[in-house]
Amino acid sequence: KSRAESRALLSADGAYYTFAAKDGNIGADSLYRFRISDQKLEKLSKDICGKYDALKMRIEDQNQDDICWVRSPKSSGDGRYVAYESNRRDFLDFLNDRQKPYEDGQGERVDIWLYDTDSGEESLLVEEAYALCWEGDCLIYERGLTYYSLSLDDKKTEKLFVEDFNEPTRYEGNHVFMKRTDHAAFCLDVQTKESFSFPIPNNGQSI
Repeated sequence: KSRAESRALLSADGAYYTFAAKDGNIGADSLYRFRISDQKLEKLSKDICGKYDALKMRIEDQNQDDICWVRSPKSSGDGRYVAYESNRRDFLDFLNDRQKPYEDGQGERVDIWLYDTDSGEESLLVEEAYALCWEGDCLIYERGLTYYSLSLDDKKTEKLFVEDFNEPTRYEGNHVFMKRTDHAAFCLDVQTKESFSFPIPNNGQSI
């Protein structure tokens, strides 16, 4: 399931837009960057990343809609790093183990991958997690309803917050909204670590 909508992200210096969009060569979304000054569009993500081959996996995918090559990119403040979600690791395991009994959610679990715009390298950053936003060189992410901050400078991870009463229902910028009861909701700012509750209108409106 998707944790965030894919949208174009403007770099801090206003020079680039970074986004995920359909790539006809692989039949799935790839990572792109659009330079505003000369309107140049550049594809960042690779079709083959280590043992993962997007086109080959797409051909072997009988449903033709289960590959999530790139999703929900998040650019660091200086624009050097782009974190994005992908199910390529779990989906390849699913393709290789199709003779085994199917498990609920198999092939759908996403990891966080990191693209370095300086080196052009892509690497697996965090398994089974969702990228939320950046705070300096620290990536804020969620894994199993626990929120973490990962520093790319010293590779240290800090636990920020644990939420055990419900699934997140929506992400907006640095804020996570969760439904607590039928009449109350909860909002967490993952950067400041501040949180508050608020009532849900009785008109059926969702948060």
